Amino acid sequence: MSNKVRHPNMVKYWSIRYFLIISLCLAVMMITSLYIMRTTANQKQTRGLEAMARDVASMAADNGGILHKSPTLHNTLETLVKRHGLSGRPILFILDNNGRIKQQEPSNPPEGTTQFDAVLPQIMTGSAHVLKFKPADNDVPYMIAVHPILQKSTVTGYLLYFEKKQTKLKELFVNSPRFILLSVFFLIGWGTVYTMTRRLISPIREVAEAAKQVVAGSYDIHLNKAYKEAEIYELTHSFNEMAHRLSHLDALRSQLLTGITKELKSPVVSIHRKIQAVKNREVSSEEKYEYLEASLEESRRLQSMVEHLLEFNRYITSEVSIARENCNLDTLVADIIDRWSTNQQDDKLKVVQHTANDRKDWKTWTDPMRIEQILVNLFNNAKDAVITEGTISVLLQHESNEIRIHVRDTGRGISQEEYVDVFEPFYRGRDNKPHAHGLGIGLPFSRLIARSLGGDLVLTDGTPGKTTFTVILSSYPMAL
Repeated sequence: MSNKVRHPNMVKYWSIRYFLIISLCLAVMMITSLYIMRTTANQKQTRGLEAMARDVASMAADNGGILHKSPTLHNTLETLVKRHGLSGRPILFILDNNGRIKQQEPSNPPEGTTQFDAVLPQIMTGSAHVLKFKPADNDVPYMIAVHPILQKSTVTGYLLYFEKKQTKLKELFVNSPRFILLSVFFLIGWGTVYTMTRRLISPIREVAEAAKQVVAGSYDIHLNKAYKEAEIYELTHSFNEMAHRLSHLDALRSQLLTGITKELKSPVVSIHRKIQAVKNREVSSEEKYEYLEASLEESRRLQSMVEHLLEFNRYITSEVSIARENCNLDTLVADIIDRWSTNQQDDKLKVVQHTANDRKDWKTWTDPMRIEQILVNLFNNAKDAVITEGTISVLLQHESNEIRIHVRDTGRGISQEEYVDVFEPFYRGRDNKPHAHGLGIGLPFSRLIARSLGGDLVLTDGTPGKTTFTVILSSYPMAL
């Protein structure tokens, strides 16, 4: 039975989601546009009605309060309708001051237009205005333009001009070409969103499948990087880098297990053989003490390695404890060199100290014990790197607000490919594996200490004959 988890169609999910978003945006835009269109049309209609009522009222005032009945009256009204941007046939009433109809045009007006008794108080206000009117038995709303008829500055009646209220929203959907155009626009939008979504989902799905391989322990992954979108390119590029890094760490893990097993097994086997030889009386009385002493020395080495492992694990899970004090760094480095040289059983290495003249006073606020841990580890590494005889040069230098301690040896050097790996825990170097001792935690531990002091430890140069590690320390002022 397959354990594969079934997921919903991501392309369909995102396509619908994007389509709903774009549809919502289009709906908002359309509603806003229709609102603007409707408001503009109403304002235009209101201005046209006001102008129409004013002109017709002026004609009535010039003719004694009514319109002159003539064959050309209808044509005159039609001309005014077109001039003022109105639509439909003219519908008008002339009222006296009591609200009674004195004249109407046409003689048979549309049904319901004469039922304006309920709005007479709003009509007979003595001023020109426009109001809405909806007959009780008719669903068609009207706009009424009211204008007083003045004769010798006296209101002798009112001119009412009727026109149906414009409804642009209804016209938009009744108009088939516009509706078809809107539908085509939605279909094009859907197709565009669907295509873009597929292009977006494809690399995400590829990364998801690659992530499953990583979970399964396979790090041989090379995602396609030929994406023009910067975000997608960064995603795939970062995932490739992560897979490469995990592969590298997995190799280091295997190396760690091999290295620790070898380093811990070696003294155990040596102790076992020597004690077994003493137990079986395979050695003389004089040699057994040498065997026991050698076994004791191997046990000390084994204990030291275990302590280093425990100490390193303790320090990587929490910050290194620092006890700062005032000290002269020039003198401190000289004392560390002297103590380390005294403890060496051979004299194949000569340690030389140089102090730059860019600073007169080398007093600073730091932890001398931690400085010694770092330098002793660098000296021991330099000793392992020098095959026969060589020199360790220690240069004390001041740059800006930093103090730098350069430790250079004349050993075999470090290849360019190993620059990043040398500070990895338990990494002992490609060339050093056959004859190296230790667990490969000296350099990462020393860097951890340097960073706890507010500085760093970096590999400055790996060239054979002048391999240089640099301890960077912050130039703390003296404590008061």
